[in-house]
Amino acid sequence: MLKILAGRMEIAEVQEAFSQTIRDLPHETLATAIGFQGGSFNTQVWWLASLGFWAHFGSPPSQKANWDRYLNVFGLGRPAKSVRIICEINSPLDGINNRIGGAFAADGSGRYFILHRGNFRSHGMTKSFFWHHNQGPTAETLDGSERRTLVLAMTLSSPYGISDLRNFVREVDRIKRLPR
Repeated sequence: MLKILAGRMEIAEVQEAFSQTIRDLPHETLATAIGFQGGSFNTQVWWLASLGFWAHFGSPPSQKANWDRYLNVFGLGRPAKSVRIICEINSPLDGINNRIGGAFAADGSGRYFILHRGNFRSHGMTKSFFWHHNQGPTAETLDGSERRTLVLAMTLSSPYGISDLRNFVREVDRIKRLPR
């Protein structure tokens, strides 16, 4: 069983490893505006042409005012002047926060995992709708003192990790497109 990380330093280390995994892949850095509910912000994203998705890692823009988390956003297709977020896999800066969709976990052998709780706040998608339609892999976790099933978005250091991340982004996009 995976254990959700709660310590500030360990979460920061996994955050850095997560973003470094993307930066280490062949990519193009492109300037764009990332749109979100209520606004947009100008930034740069990493376009992974061979995988067909883009990524951005950083802090939430001041308009979002969610400084209690890392901002990890992903989308599909080559970025243009502006892009639409398909999903965010944000993690709290420290502690466990079930309102934040992303979480990092570890197993007993020191491997790290990028997980998602299935709570999305866009396109009218409820958590139950997501879980009803999700066909992606899941993982059993010890989330504080509670056992929970979370979506497995990526295993860091796995040779299949980046493909798994791309598949997670595609799965979220597929579910968002389903009729409500």
